Amino acid sequence: LWRTDCRPCTFGTGIHEISDIGYLNIKLIKFIKYINSEMRVLKKIVPYVHRVQYYETDKMGIVHHSNYIRWFEEARIDMLDQLGIGFDKIEARGIMSPILSVDCRYLQPVRFGEDVVISSELTEFNGIRCTIQYEIRGKDDGELRTKGNTCLAFLKSDGTILRMKKEHPDIYETLKNQIREEKTVTS
Repeated sequence: LWRTDCRPCTFGTGIHEISDIGYLNIKLIKFIKYINSEMRVLKKIVPYVHRVQYYETDKMGIVHHSNYIRWFEEARIDMLDQLGIGFDKIEARGIMSPILSVDCRYLQPVRFGEDVVISSELTEFNGIRCTIQYEIRGKDDGELRTKGNTCLAFLKSDGTILRMKKEHPDIYETLKNQIREEKTVTS
């Protein structure tokens, strides 16, 4: 950013002429463009809140294990809606997203009538598949109850592999920009 051929000035700025200021402005603009290309803004996803219904529980009043997977799906749908690429929009473009795997770790029981907060975060995305991590916490106590992840693929409506970057670059960029990296800042 600093010109070494500048003569020292009495004010200590090293800037003597209008051309020097213009030169610095050009350098500053190039620097800002470089920073913007290296840093992405991570869209903050508001966690999904779910109230436990009676039908979701067993005889002991504890949520049946199968329902946590449903809650992951609810949170995933909500996250994609917040990103502006809800399932309705994705499917309207002929994109299918079957689940490849699910992992769920039950840490503490959730009971009838409780509200839970489900956080979802896109942790991996390569244009063909993605992984989303989830945490389910009690709304009142903040205690971690369950955590897990799902891995999804992206397919065309005929069942063949979809290359998101080439065929739907806008969706690709939206998802790619959600991956948390060292260079990413949150807004």
